[in-house]
Amino acid sequence: MHVVTAILIGILSGYYGIKYQSIWVSVGIHAIWNLVMPIILPIFVLIVVLSVAVVSALWDKFWWRRGC
Repeated sequence: MHVVTAILIGILSGYYGIKYQSIWVSVGIHAIWNLVMPIILPIFVLIVVLSVAVVSALWDKFWWRRGC
C-alpha cells in the first residue's frame, strides 16, 4: 500500500514540478504529505479494524442462524 501511494505522490509531484518549472512545488507536495499522513493513516487503520470487527460479528451471528 505504501509503495503504491509513494509512486502516485511521486508522479503527482513530478508532474506539477514540471508543469510549473519549480522544484518548490514538489517540495510543498512532499511537506504536505508528511504533515497529513500521520493524521490520515491512524484513521484509515481504525476504519479498517472496525469494519473487519463488524463484518466478523455479523458473519458469526448469521452463520450460526443458518445451522451450519
